[in-house]
Amino acid sequence: MNEFILYPKRKRIVRRRNTNIYICQRDKRNKNTMDLTEFMCLCIPLNVLAYIVYRCLFFINLKNMTQEQSVAILMGIVLLILVPNLLLSCKKYRNFLSIFAGMFVPYGIYTVMTYFVYFSKLYRWLCVLAIGLGVFYLGCVFLRKIPDKRGRSRIMKARIRLAYLGIEHVAMLTSVFLLMLLFGRLYVVKDLVFARAEMAQTYEEEQTVGENMEVLLKMQPEIWNRLETQQKIEVLQIIVNNERHNLGLDKPISVLDTELGENTLGCYNFDDSSIQIDRQFLSKGSPRKVLEATLHEVFHAAQYTYVEIYDSLDEQQKKSYFMRDAAIYAMELTGYVKGEEDFVGYYCQSIEAHARAYAAAAVEDYYVQMEEYLKRVNEDKRPQ
Repeated sequence: MNEFILYPKRKRIVRRRNTNIYICQRDKRNKNTMDLTEFMCLCIPLNVLAYIVYRCLFFINLKNMTQEQSVAILMGIVLLILVPNLLLSCKKYRNFLSIFAGMFVPYGIYTVMTYFVYFSKLYRWLCVLAIGLGVFYLGCVFLRKIPDKRGRSRIMKARIRLAYLGIEHVAMLTSVFLLMLLFGRLYVVKDLVFARAEMAQTYEEEQTVGENMEVLLKMQPEIWNRLETQQKIEVLQIIVNNERHNLGLDKPISVLDTELGENTLGCYNFDDSSIQIDRQFLSKGSPRKVLEATLHEVFHAAQYTYVEIYDSLDEQQKKSYFMRDAAIYAMELTGYVKGEEDFVGYYCQSIEAHARAYAAAAVEDYYVQMEEYLKRVNEDKRPQ
């Protein structure tokens, strides 16, 4: 009778000890530093903030796509990364590391997709290093021998979860580094990440037509049509640098090729100070028309600068005769009429009429200078 009573007690004690051991092991795998409500209340607003910041500072269109298509793909990447991240993290990995991974990885992927063509070797090697590190990590996770064959399915599920989170953390570190470098190039050094084309930073640099005539001569149709897209961008960048000098603009202006959609040849983006030329137009348009569209957008950059100066003046200074055009530009920008909404209204705006007039005159001047230069060169070659 006594032995029958002690045996269940001994068995119950053993089972309780095993349970305690299991709980301790489970607690070691638990990486939570906040409860579920706190985790979600931090994760959602921070991801919305990350999206807004990226759209304002770094966003450009994908190759051969419109802005609407590019935004849709960016949102798809965000959801594709964020949803699995939340599902895998909300149980055992509710911490800031998981939140930051969901914040940075989608934008790192989109940055590589859009800016990779402009990345220098340093950035490309960084991407290669991250891929190599990810492959090495996967090897370390999956190539380990499974000691207990009976728990193979459970162990593989745990390894898949571990592999996903590990790769996500590698991608997060790479994305943060890429975005920091890109921010420095865009807003500190202000030369973007072009491998070859460079924006002029100061007026001390030689930005006159005479100093860059060899570059300008590439605008001749027989030469222009043989250039690659990036080479055309470089030629336009040199011309834009010269125009900045002529118009007295301090802020560097970058030239990009992108897909702007139907009936749009070029546009000026005030937020990142860039001129975007439609990729199809750049590829198939005549050099004179491409140059005219570029100069049109350069003058828009000058108009924005004039409006900034106008807005900084007091009411008495704004009445100056020399601020008349700036006052008109400021008024029209507040109620700007887009071409797809009202073409006649768009065309008749002073801000557009002045840009067209400036571009037409500037194009003519460039080609006259090219003709005079070639004429002088031919005369010098004639035997005396």
